[in-house]
Amino acid sequence: MSGKRLSFSERIAAEEAAQLAADSSVAAASAVAPIRPALPADAFVPGSKAGGFVGRVLKSSNEGLEAEKERLSERLKEVEARAEALAAKVRHLEDGTTVFDLDAGRVRPSPFADRHPAAFEDAAFEDLCERIRQTRGNTQPAKVRPIDGDPDHDFEIASGHRRHAACLKLGLPFSAIVRPYSDDDLLREMVEENTGRHDLSPYERGMHFSRLIEIGKAASGRDLAVKLGLNQTFVNRLLRYGQLPNDVLRAFRDPREIRRDWIEPLLSAWMNDRARLESEIRAVLSEPEPLRSTDLYQRLARPGGSKTIIASREAVIARVRTIHGCPAFILRKDASSEMINEIRAVIERYARDAARDDAKESEA
Repeated sequence: MSGKRLSFSERIAAEEAAQLAADSSVAAASAVAPIRPALPADAFVPGSKAGGFVGRVLKSSNEGLEAEKERLSERLKEVEARAEALAAKVRHLEDGTTVFDLDAGRVRPSPFADRHPAAFEDAAFEDLCERIRQTRGNTQPAKVRPIDGDPDHDFEIASGHRRHAACLKLGLPFSAIVRPYSDDDLLREMVEENTGRHDLSPYERGMHFSRLIEIGKAASGRDLAVKLGLNQTFVNRLLRYGQLPNDVLRAFRDPREIRRDWIEPLLSAWMNDRARLESEIRAVLSEPEPLRSTDLYQRLARPGGSKTIIASREAVIARVRTIHGCPAFILRKDASSEMINEIRAVIERYARDAARDDAKESEA
């Protein structure tokens, strides 16, 4: 297991294997190398006896590890005993991990949840609900921690928010592994579960990272990257999602569709051409059908393209487009005759003025 960083749950299982796990867990525990404090530079003297200073330090270190292992074991026993008292059913996975069928209504979402609300309404969520309905519960256990001081809930989710929402919607028990996570442990567990998942968008991860810094769980992108064990450049790039203005975000029918390479052009357009963007956004929000995200991005981030909007505060009035290389003025379908006549008068006046100017140039 050299070079592989264990997840929190794997670390807990390994550290407590001596008391709780089956033979497979014992094997996992043996793969975890004991952590020993660094020795002073002058600690070892050639020819010294094995029972000297080095031996005493190592003995003290091992005794400390055993005491910590015992403390964690007792804590886990307390947590699982509490969960068992509240569970409708208790079962065990092949590796000996205990799974509890909990009342979904007594489990609350984490304040650090990384999902956008749309993730609980889209087609993928409905597919998940159907799978859970057919199996009468979530076959992949979620992970939760016990909580105190909340009369309405006994547990808080570490991972598995959509599975929980589906069970809650269907009125089914919520299968979960219970662990005594600290806040930092919970965040690491959440990030580790999300690694490699394709259904969690870069937008959701970026807004999640921004939220963690906002509530004080990290001082900066660098600090957050260290705490979560992630690449700093990766974290800083996703944090840019948090700088997109709310006006820009609400223009998208689903902000999860905002690609990473769109962030900088959108931010640049907002800083350098804000009035135009605000006008475009008002026009977009007034339209009966939402635009595809790619079309909206083109309109917001790349001014001077093939079409321009003319809008009032309430609605789109017209568009100027380039058709076969010629500018075309496209009015809304319900444009009034008065508007059309005024536009015709403007064009005719412009034509007369142009003809008069041409005549003056010819006389000169």
